[in-house]
Amino acid sequence: IGNLLICGRAIDADKSAHGAARVMISLNQTGEAAGVACYEALASGKTVQNIDITALREKMKAGGSIIL
Repeated sequence: IGNLLICGRAIDADKSAHGAARVMISLNQTGEAAGVACYEALASGKTVQNIDITALREKMKAGGSIIL
């Protein structure tokens, strides 16, 4: 489905990655990333699948998110 984001425990990951992603801080970060991605899509007139990921990461860093 185009322009759809899923975050939290509904993310797609293999078994070992999902084990690390299911902790609360990771769930918070997927929600934050989805929200910022939606903002970027609206601001740029693009779909969420076509936004600038580098700009998304920089906006999250500027807001205090820890980006690895």
